[in-house]
Amino acid sequence: MIEISIEWARIPHFYDGYYVYKYATGLSAGISIAKSILEDKKNVERYLNFLKSGGSKYSLDLLKEAGVDMLSGKPISDTAEVLRYLIKEYQSVEK
Repeated sequence: MIEISIEWARIPHFYDGYYVYKYATGLSAGISIAKSILEDKKNVERYLNFLKSGGSKYSLDLLKEAGVDMLSGKPISDTAEVLRYLIKEYQSVEK
């Protein structure tokens, strides 16, 4: 029974700084990259260069080179747009 009292320690979401936010920022960056590719196929090359760069620079700098400025509101707006679309799709299937 004592193990349940320390169960929280097994789940890093509860104590590791910004752990959950990494998922949200990664998803937002990915959605912005995908949207840019759908809008202009030339952006595939930027994305491939981003992948090839690995961890050679700070993440914000690499993403900016891939066309995603995480310091702007655009990645969040892009993600909100996708979520609105998915909710509408879900609601249309629910009926």
